[in-house]
Amino acid sequence: MFQLSKLNQFQRCFSSLQMKTRSKSNVAHRKWFTKRSEKKKQMLEEKFDFLFGRNVCDITLKYSRRPILRVLMNRSWEESQPEDERVKSIMKMVDERSIPISYKSSTVLSDMSQGRPHQGICLETGRLSPLLLNRTVLDELIESNKQRMWVLLYDVYDPMNVGAILRSCSFLGLNTAFLTANCAPLSGTTCKASSGATEMMKLYGVQSPLQFVQHLHDNDWDIIGTDIEPSTTTEVESCRYENVNSVQLNKPSLLILGSEGSGISDELKEKCDKMVTIKSAPIELSVSCLNVSAATAIILHQLLANS
Repeated sequence: MFQLSKLNQFQRCFSSLQMKTRSKSNVAHRKWFTKRSEKKKQMLEEKFDFLFGRNVCDITLKYSRRPILRVLMNRSWEESQPEDERVKSIMKMVDERSIPISYKSSTVLSDMSQGRPHQGICLETGRLSPLLLNRTVLDELIESNKQRMWVLLYDVYDPMNVGAILRSCSFLGLNTAFLTANCAPLSGTTCKASSGATEMMKLYGVQSPLQFVQHLHDNDWDIIGTDIEPSTTTEVESCRYENVNSVQLNKPSLLILGSEGSGISDELKEKCDKMVTIKSAPIELSVSCLNVSAATAIILHQLLANS
């Protein structure tokens, strides 16, 4: 009886040890799987983009420099496609270019679009980077320029703001813009917010904003900064701040748009010929400022209308 009791006790201890070992093994496996999934996700984020929405996909296939890897469509489209001219245009280009098609559930497409409206279609693409800008390229752009204004996005880090700014630029007829290295990448989110403008515009990367601005200034360009007018300024500083309603473009101009948090750097402000502001309503119950994309739309429209 004593030996049987000791045997039962040994079996219980052995079973407990097995359970602990198995539990540790499961935890280790889960950690490994999670780590592997995160690594795979990171690799995808580094090398690929998912663009989504019928308008964006149509524009991308027509105009973009991105490599298109495959088209992902709602599974229901395998039987019948929507009566939409954009979809017909997409299907024609996909067929002509022999781009692979994968049919997926709406849930999978939603995962790829990060929960944003995909309208039944996504594109898996390579990354889009700003075009290379050096002194030679810049001189060629200046020489061939026929636009009244260029736009420089200075460290605008929110992809929604970058996209919205580029959308306003494209809508108002400006097809050239410049982005500093700390701006949000030209990702699927940025592309969607721009309604496809990222794929149509000439977007250049600026490594040294100060040198870039100085070179334009040396070529007789006006440099216009944007800012909230300081509450306390010296008389000289105050003269440089002008309400956008009163500013005219008398020669080619560069409009600089500052980051969401700190705006334009002081060094860059010193190189500006003028600083434009938007006057808020003279009432107590109003917000104190606009975000950079909303302000850009107003400033661009007003400057182009004035000129």
